[in-house]
Amino acid sequence: MSAIPVLGLALILGAPVPKEAKKPDAPSIVGEWTCVEVTYNGRTDQPKPGSLRRVFKADGEMICHMDDVWSRSPYSVDPKKDPATLDTGTNDGKGSLELAIYKIEKDTLTLCLPGPELPGRPAIARKRPVTFDAPAGSRLTLMVFKRVEKKE
Repeated sequence: MSAIPVLGLALILGAPVPKEAKKPDAPSIVGEWTCVEVTYNGRTDQPKPGSLRRVFKADGEMICHMDDVWSRSPYSVDPKKDPATLDTGTNDGKGSLELAIYKIEKDTLTLCLPGPELPGRPAIARKRPVTFDAPAGSRLTLMVFKRVEKKE
């Protein structure tokens, strides 16, 4: 056997495996967002500017502002899922855990989540959406937010 084919085979087998290009990290949801559009059950409205806001803190706390009323709840995200998932509230068996999906494109956050709690509607029916759509009859809510620029 000739040394050239053996040497060629050794070079091929010993060559480093090309690395896959690393995907850039998903944009962070952390920050303040103001709602610019809400679609519920097929009907789209624009809230009064600044009246509906969400603040996602790095420590896992979300603050919801609706006019002068605000509430706090824990949240967690999984940006590696497709679509990315957002869970807010607690899994205390009282239906207070919201299972949503989200996407961030530049300075726009889009959330799709089950609609508001309705009388006679069991919590078990509040499943995580699978698409970014809230057509009539779906009882889904699609919310579009813009990132609030930090004031220095």
